[in-house]
Amino acid sequence: MKNVKSTTVSMLIVAALGTACSDKGDPKTPAPTVESTDTIPIALVLSLSGADQGVGAEAQRGAQVAVAQINALGGVNGKLLSLRIVDDASTPATTVAKIRELAEKEKVVFGVGPSTSRAAKEMLPLVKANQVLYISPSATSSDLDCVDAATPEACAEYKSNFKWEKGTVPPPVLFKTAAPDTMLATALAQFASQSAPGTLLKRCNSIVIVRQGDSYGTPIAEVLRQRYVALSLAVKGPINLDPDIDKGSILRDAATQVANANVDCQVVIALPAVAAAYMRNWKDVSATATVKPGFITIGSDGFRQDQFLVLGRDRPNDENSETAGEGAFAVAADTAPKSSDGYPSFIQNFEAAYPNIAPGRYSSTAYDAVVLLAGAFAKANTTTDVPAVRKAIYEMLSGRQTQGPRDMTAFLAASRANVDLDYEGASGTLDFDDRTGNVPNNFIVWQVENKKFVERFTFDASELDFLR
Repeated sequence: MKNVKSTTVSMLIVAALGTACSDKGDPKTPAPTVESTDTIPIALVLSLSGADQGVGAEAQRGAQVAVAQINALGGVNGKLLSLRIVDDASTPATTVAKIRELAEKEKVVFGVGPSTSRAAKEMLPLVKANQVLYISPSATSSDLDCVDAATPEACAEYKSNFKWEKGTVPPPVLFKTAAPDTMLATALAQFASQSAPGTLLKRCNSIVIVRQGDSYGTPIAEVLRQRYVALSLAVKGPINLDPDIDKGSILRDAATQVANANVDCQVVIALPAVAAAYMRNWKDVSATATVKPGFITIGSDGFRQDQFLVLGRDRPNDENSETAGEGAFAVAADTAPKSSDGYPSFIQNFEAAYPNIAPGRYSSTAYDAVVLLAGAFAKANTTTDVPAVRKAIYEMLSGRQTQGPRDMTAFLAASRANVDLDYEGASGTLDFDDRTGNVPNNFIVWQVENKKFVERFTFDASELDFLR
């Protein structure tokens, strides 16, 4: 029998979203005004068009479900949440301009976003200056670990020596509700270096790294290379993929280099649009090239997106069309944990609001980002003081009483009462690292089979959680 209370809340969420967005999740929520005193504005700055729109659309739906759920229960401290939805068009310069404009002109300093590490890196000066506090549901680059370190060496020293003491004001960080790329790189290396089923031979004694040449692909590739060298296994590359997918000759040249590399596997580190464009070229090149028998393609989390499958099709609008990713493996964080008490509650509300849309990987992480902000507003009793809200977020994640979206009413009440909380979200435990704002996750290996993702293997976070 369904929980009557949860079902009632789901119905209220559907009613709220019916006036806030269309079935496609298009932003319709009216912008809050500076003069408004009965709402709490939260910025939602995401890539809702352009190359990264698939990531942004997932996050938007998750954030809207969280706002509707909280508002159905009365909001925060007597005020309703209101999303200020902004599309950055997958352009980092636009991201920063929009975030700055929201903060300076509309006094909206708390938000969810941005969608990509490239955009997040550009906004770090605003975070450092305490002008804004954002939680990204999908930016995970190690380039984001230190907002106040001029060099990677300075960042490494900071992470080695810093320890936050509870009760003090923690330093500025960019919070991220998806696991960091150091864990992704480690999962990629471990999967590639494992013995294949039914044999003592390693899956990939030799690999070539193919990576998007930016703040997403470069750090992951470097950690992956370090891991593989430490295992005394052969690494070639990296071969660069230009994020400009219109440069088809560059992608084809990259595929040709891989075909001539004489390795067991390629590990492709790219976001969905670039990954799909590359794999279409790889499909054409490998059809006539000589590659090793049993050659394997292993992709980063950019492969584990529906957008990757769609853009990889021979005919993008034909669901029955073959996809260039067929047979490839995808390694990505588990953002729908079966062990989480919060995920079943989230998915019930999500499916009630979007019955014909899959949640994807970033709906749950964006949902948690909104819930954390709401709890922090209640706990700190402020919607303007950035350091106070940041301190409240940390303190909600290290306490003794576990609370989360399974009982949102109890969570918000405990936040207001300043209870010693340990928030467990829809996407996982969300134990933020006090140095970096990163969280750990388990990682899952999927394989594309018959144009769908099939789960093959899971790495526990404890196997991967070093250098995060």
